[in-house]
Amino acid sequence: MRKFRFRFSAVERVRKIREDEALRAFGLAQRNLAGAEARKGELQQELAAAMLRFERLGSGIAVPASLFAVETDLVVGHRQRLIQQEQAISRARRGVEKAFRAYIIARRHTRVIEKLRERDLEDFKRDVSKRDQKVIDDQVSMRFGLRERMDGGTA
Repeated sequence: MRKFRFRFSAVERVRKIREDEALRAFGLAQRNLAGAEARKGELQQELAAAMLRFERLGSGIAVPASLFAVETDLVVGHRQRLIQQEQAISRARRGVEKAFRAYIIARRHTRVIEKLRERDLEDFKRDVSKRDQKVIDDQVSMRFGLRERMDGGTA
C-alpha cells in the first residue's frame, strides 16, 4: 500500500516557519511593551520621590536657592522623561498591533495549506478505500467464476 504524500509539503513547511517567526516577533513586541510600561512605572516612582523631597525643602528650614534649582530641574527632567516614555509606550503598542496583524496573516496562510492537506488526505483515503473495494470485488468475482466452472464441470 502506498503512503500519503502531501503535494504542497514544502509550501506548508515554509508557511509554518513564517508563522513561527511572526509569533516570535509578536512575543518580542509584547516584551518591549511590558519593558516600556515598567520603565514608566519606575519614572513615576522617581518623580513622586522627587516631588516629596521638593515639598520638604520649603518646610521652614533655610535652604540655599541652588538646592531649589537642582530639585526643580530634577522634577522637570523627570516629567520630560515621563512624556518621552509615554511616547515610547505608544510606539511599542503600535509595534505590538503590527506584529499581531502579521501573525494573524501568517496564521491564515498556514490554515489554508492545512485545509488543503486535510482535503488531500480525505481524497487519498477515499481512493485507497475504492482500490481495496475493487480488489475485494475482483477476488469475489474470480471465486464465483471458479465455483461455476467447478459446479458446471461436475454436473
